[in-house]
Amino acid sequence: IFYELLTGDAPFDADELPMLLRMQIMAPPPPLPEQVPAKLAAFVNKLLEKSRHDRPESASAALAELRSIVGELEQLESATRGGELGDTMPPVGDGIPSAITDARSLVGTVLADRYRIDAMLGEGGMGAVFRAHHLLMDRDVALKVLHPELGRDPEISARFDREAQTAARLEHSNIVAVLDFGATPAGFRFLVMPLLSGAELRSMTGRPMPPERVLWLGVQLFAALEHAHARSVVHRDLKPENVFVVRDEQGREQLTLVDFGLAKLAEGA
Repeated sequence: IFYELLTGDAPFDADELPMLLRMQIMAPPPPLPEQVPAKLAAFVNKLLEKSRHDRPESASAALAELRSIVGELEQLESATRGGELGDTMPPVGDGIPSAITDARSLVGTVLADRYRIDAMLGEGGMGAVFRAHHLLMDRDVALKVLHPELGRDPEISARFDREAQTAARLEHSNIVAVLDFGATPAGFRFLVMPLLSGAELRSMTGRPMPPERVLWLGVQLFAALEHAHARSVVHRDLKPENVFVVRDEQGREQLTLVDFGLAKLAEGA
């Protein structure tokens, strides 16, 4: 993620999967642009080391090193506001392939006697995400619904429940909160989260990002991971599509880690 934000490209790319895997295992990443501060470049290269013994030993260690780099950059304060999000940000779900044909029929209905489904935000192979309104609390929320056909698969159903239960263990400003989850008699399993107004980090890749902005977002990402790891939760699907960027009350970019569907609890948790 760091390399792609700083360069606009993935560190390794190939048309065929075997070649891509070979590059990831054996090839060094291309050099970072010269405008990337030396200590930040060294940190990113450390993250890409092949041996885990050469990488930071934990999210806490990486966060401490990143904060040290931040402290040495004199212009951080002016750069932390990042690029303009505004009207240029794509809506949630842009680019998600449409695979569910009956999910749209939920729009206009009331789920679990309290969530009015107002609009579909995104749709994928496993389910759909809607903008909904909690009728009792008079509050807009994001409601993720698993396709009923998939909900009848015990493994997929368990994964969906695990996402809710795992995320519910975590309370951090950089991790999406789970407000509610359950199932309806009709077979719809659902998960309720705050309605985020922003964009996936993926929409911000494809061109180099200023190092100061990468640092601002990177500190927040490792703070989220540090919190999760301290509670024995390992995300296991960390990628730009699972990182959301919004604005806080001061207008600064705030990173939110989402989608704990592949997360696991470490042994002994």
